[in-house]
Amino acid sequence: MAVDLYRCTCGKTFKTAQGLAGHKRFCEKAVQKPVVRESIEEWEQRFSKLEKNYEVLSNLYTESLERLNGIERHVNQLIQFVCPTGRNLVAVNSSRTIELTAQLSALKSEMDTSQKDLEREIKGWVWNVIPERFRPKL
Repeated sequence: MAVDLYRCTCGKTFKTAQGLAGHKRFCEKAVQKPVVRESIEEWEQRFSKLEKNYEVLSNLYTESLERLNGIERHVNQLIQFVCPTGRNLVAVNSSRTIELTAQLSALKSEMDTSQKDLEREIKGWVWNVIPERFRPKL
């Protein structure tokens, strides 16, 4: 009998080194598993950065909402000064306030859609960044 020169850790023998090398790429016992602890620490750092960025974005969003509410309050006040009883006392100013309220509502709807787009984009990016083995099971 010939001596088996090329033997895998799983016990399978090969005649050539090339056969053994090809087998080791797919052999479950010969493949070394990556160290999970280092990977987890790296993802915890990435998650903390994502969390900080999310906090900054949410703070900016709340500030912009507060500014928008302030502008809306001022526009409503202006409308009350121009048209106190619902009658059009000053035509030029009332048309301007109507235009301002239309612009304000358009800006509010645009801000809502951009917020939803940003949330969708962030969720998609986070989902692609997290490796498959760390993703939550749906």
